[in-house]
Amino acid sequence: MDRHAARNRIHENWVGEKKLSQKEIQEDEFLSAARKFADTAITHGRDNYGPENSALFVQHLNRETLKAPATLGWLKPAHGGPDHPVILSRFERSQNLLRFLASMSLFTGDARYAEAVMDSMICMFEDYIYPRSGLLAFGNHMSIDLVEGQAYSDGRGSEQFELQETFPFYEFFHDVSPEKTSRFIKGIWETYLRDWHSMRYNRHANFNTRVDIETVWNRPLRPVADLPQFTQGGELSFIGLAYDLAYSGFTLGCLEDDLKPRTWATRILEVVAAKSDPETGIWPMMLYPPPFYRRGLETYVGAYPNSKANEARVIISSWVNSVPIHVLGVLGTIEQALKHGHYDQLRKVHDKVDQWILNYMQAAYDPGAHHLRSILLDGQDVTDLVFTEEATLYGWGAQPGGSFRHRPVTPTFFAAVAQGFRLCTSPGPRARYWKLLRDLCQGAGLGDIGENSKAIPTFNYQAKDGAEDGYVFALSEIYRVNRNPEVLRFMEHLGREIIRRRQDPGSGLFVVEADRRQNSQALKEFKQSPHEGITVRELMREKFGSNQLDYDRPKVVPLNITEPLALLAIHGCRTGEFEKIPSWVSIGMAHHAVIREQEIWFDRPKLENYYEDRKDYIKSRGFVVKEDWFPGE
Repeated sequence: MDRHAARNRIHENWVGEKKLSQKEIQEDEFLSAARKFADTAITHGRDNYGPENSALFVQHLNRETLKAPATLGWLKPAHGGPDHPVILSRFERSQNLLRFLASMSLFTGDARYAEAVMDSMICMFEDYIYPRSGLLAFGNHMSIDLVEGQAYSDGRGSEQFELQETFPFYEFFHDVSPEKTSRFIKGIWETYLRDWHSMRYNRHANFNTRVDIETVWNRPLRPVADLPQFTQGGELSFIGLAYDLAYSGFTLGCLEDDLKPRTWATRILEVVAAKSDPETGIWPMMLYPPPFYRRGLETYVGAYPNSKANEARVIISSWVNSVPIHVLGVLGTIEQALKHGHYDQLRKVHDKVDQWILNYMQAAYDPGAHHLRSILLDGQDVTDLVFTEEATLYGWGAQPGGSFRHRPVTPTFFAAVAQGFRLCTSPGPRARYWKLLRDLCQGAGLGDIGENSKAIPTFNYQAKDGAEDGYVFALSEIYRVNRNPEVLRFMEHLGREIIRRRQDPGSGLFVVEADRRQNSQALKEFKQSPHEGITVRELMREKFGSNQLDYDRPKVVPLNITEPLALLAIHGCRTGEFEKIPSWVSIGMAHHAVIREQEIWFDRPKLENYYEDRKDYIKSRGFVVKEDWFPGE
């Protein structure tokens, strides 16, 4: 790696021209709170756990010790896995953090944050790259143990690469190393695609596939027609990967001003659109479903004879929560096209994206009850279908005698719909977006944004559950369109609530509030988890039985969160520096999940009891508890 050249590019493109003084930062409550988190992340959140330190970021920190906890590895020692608890780095699950830190340097002119991102990427490019494919050692089945500086799989396949709903920070990647980023993206396409006409792929690829980077884009390009209905051999073509492929290809085509990757990226979105329901225009959840029923989906064929239900054509139960992430990923590609002057290439696709978003919400969202239905792709409501012993779905938590609950409308939906509104260029769909946003705001108890974008909104400043980053993102999208000062004022109010409720005053880290309730139930008669419906405080008491009165929230918290991104969105709207606001591709409270083994890592008596309770499992996996299974001083 040419570090000098990389640093020059980073300073030119990611460090603001004016370096703000300490006083200037301190006077802005949102930038000041964001800086507190950023300083903790770059000071305490990087690897110093093995014999050789690296620039990689840990996944979690204890907000009192400011050290990373460990957890038991997935891969058995007999299969080559570590024989000790690992301190995790998951590069694909650091993308929000990396985007946040880069934007901190843009806003403040302080290069430390962008350089920390640069150093972590250089570490990946130098130490964790597969030479045959150019792929980096990350994805849903890979992790890095910072104790040994070694990448490990989760045991389901030693060379299983899965990039799905990740949308990496390619623009920064490219400034660190144009050559390695280009090879990485080409490696993604070459290892995934099994047929370049139909865009057929499986969600799992092989890190060691040999890639000829000179021939990746040089395939015959034919019209989108004669597409197969099913996979050829049971491949799992979950749709999130298609959006990741499109984002990577179009971004590379913009950064290198190369028409070919942009063309192929456009093509895969055109193929997805061609697979939408012909009546509703709603996009599928798999590109090509397996040629057999999976998970009991024949249940729907029996109940709805004309539904043609298969795994591509259901948006049910937990899959509902995937929709806004998919939307944000596709809109991220459209944003790249607008930013780099290539929008005409995606104009027709954008029209179909608007149709997909709006028609899905029309079919699934009930504005009166403010909830989401489980639906088939043709729009049929299947929420109340009661499962029987003979006809039960599996894989979504269904049980005989039960039916799916209506799903709560997560704040992610607000952000996705609002971004769709901002990017929409057609008057008719834009009016539909606004009406939908108005219904969403009223349904959530946030108030009324008015009949149109020029109206004076009346927000509810006493909204009980308004301190959500997704709501802030949504308001920032609206503000970028109408510049309404009341929208900004309410956004600031929600930002202050996020800081008050979630930011740890000592460390600057963010932790879920004690009175927040756990996941809503997905089934009417059955809970998917024994902890559904209870508060975080109740969960901490139940799991850890602490006598400490202040131990009502987790001590171990994640770094790859979106609350700091929301604070920068507010700051960017206040200053009018919209181009510096970081993008977000993953929102939600899942990042704040409590992992018992990590939560008690620094409490040796509890950790010893935990290992004793799990001794049979630990032994069956081939592990032996030793002194290095406990944190050092």
